[in-house]
Amino acid sequence: MAKSVVTMLLDIAIQEGYVDSLDQPFIDFFPEFKDDQNAKTATIGQLSLMTSGYNWQEAYYSPFSPTVELVYSQDIERFLLSRSFSDKPGERYYYSSASTELLAIALTRAIRKKHPEMNLAYYLSEKLWKPLGMNDSALWHTDGQGLELAYCCINTNARNFAKLGQLLLNNGRWKGQQLLTKDFVVAMRTPQAVGKYGYSIWIDGGEIPDFYQLQGHLGQYVIVVPKENIIIVRLGRQRDRTTDSLTGIVPIYVEHAIALTK
Repeated sequence: MAKSVVTMLLDIAIQEGYVDSLDQPFIDFFPEFKDDQNAKTATIGQLSLMTSGYNWQEAYYSPFSPTVELVYSQDIERFLLSRSFSDKPGERYYYSSASTELLAIALTRAIRKKHPEMNLAYYLSEKLWKPLGMNDSALWHTDGQGLELAYCCINTNARNFAKLGQLLLNNGRWKGQQLLTKDFVVAMRTPQAVGKYGYSIWIDGGEIPDFYQLQGHLGQYVIVVPKENIIIVRLGRQRDRTTDSLTGIVPIYVEHAIALTK
């Protein structure tokens, strides 16, 4: 679910001028890739769309997967910058934790040009956590260098996660303040390269009623059902991996939640 939160921060960074737009070139933030021909045509927005072409294997339980190394690395930035791009940007959707982590590094670098001591957790606190009136602090895991594991590992309670869902339902508006750009929120929850994914938001496959969601690795969900004005939060430790959550699990949660409101 942290991937969705990082994309919300991307919108705020664009509003505040740290990032030009979703189409700003990737290498503006990562000159280390200036000789990589695919990287030269990638954009910052494609990191959120999972279409950047960055070379990655998303496998959580293989000891040979770079995803495992990403979790346990003491220097995530160094690890990711040592890799390369394998595909032409924009041509292929591939869900990648590395893409979100690169987005977080780009945001951190952009923000630190004006605020050298600021990290992404502080930016999240100032731009979303405090304005939303969260009822408790959150925990964001970091590597050995203090860099947030931005692709995962934001820990808070169900009420606070529900507020993030409500913010999306409200088109980025909270108590009279427009925290996120309406058009950006609409783009987040609109299918982009593939039908089930927008800008770091999972989208139902034609269910009735329609819904979209933040989705965690172990069955954590923030599910938004616009037509019913419902936010559903599940904080889980495991999920059934034999069933697609968008078509097999979450519709059941939606059905039961609607029944409870009648």
